[in-house]
Amino acid sequence: MRTPLNAAIGFSDLLRSEIHGPVGKEAYLGYARDIHGSETHLLDIINEVLDMSRIEAGTMHLHESEFELAGLLEACVRMTTERAEAADVALKTTLPDGILKLHADNRLVRQIVINLLTNAIKFTEPGGTVTLSATVGDSGVCELVVEDTGIGIPEDHLDTVMEPFVQVDAGLSRKYEGTGLGLALVKSMVELHGASIRIESQLGAGTRVTVRFPAERVRVGEAG
Repeated sequence: MRTPLNAAIGFSDLLRSEIHGPVGKEAYLGYARDIHGSETHLLDIINEVLDMSRIEAGTMHLHESEFELAGLLEACVRMTTERAEAADVALKTTLPDGILKLHADNRLVRQIVINLLTNAIKFTEPGGTVTLSATVGDSGVCELVVEDTGIGIPEDHLDTVMEPFVQVDAGLSRKYEGTGLGLALVKSMVELHGASIRIESQLGAGTRVTVRFPAERVRVGEAG
């Protein structure tokens, strides 16, 4: 499914960027943008379903290495900046001083952060703010925090929001698109690392998601 879809995404990207010359009519260019956006959204859904299937089947395994966390977080911010700008949401970061390394699966940690940032941007109204921060406490635990000023989560949904296919706004006229797998995937990938996740939220007052990696996975101040 992904192979032909990737080809379609590539060709629609060529059309919308007009690399080989102008398309001719602005309407056709708009169609190319819509096609590219829809195809990218569909690919995201396919990848989420496949990842959740692997997790539920017990076939997703960690490929661990030691990497600098700041570089990974900066890459995640770059990957979500365009989405934030399109939504008129300010994206801010607070990174720790010095060298902070994490011993973990680089790809999965990257997906955890991107999923949290994407989710926060999606549920933040124009003019709002999403903040990504990383800190290390006295106990050596590393906390990754994604905080937004968005719509928030009702208190009675906090216990179920990380279950697969659960969505806060689940009506037929639901405003926010998605599979309901984003937070469920994050929770599963966090737990594969022996880490924990906590969601704090208030309806209409934003959401704060904290991922805590245990001290044995954290290296502080080591030379690169």
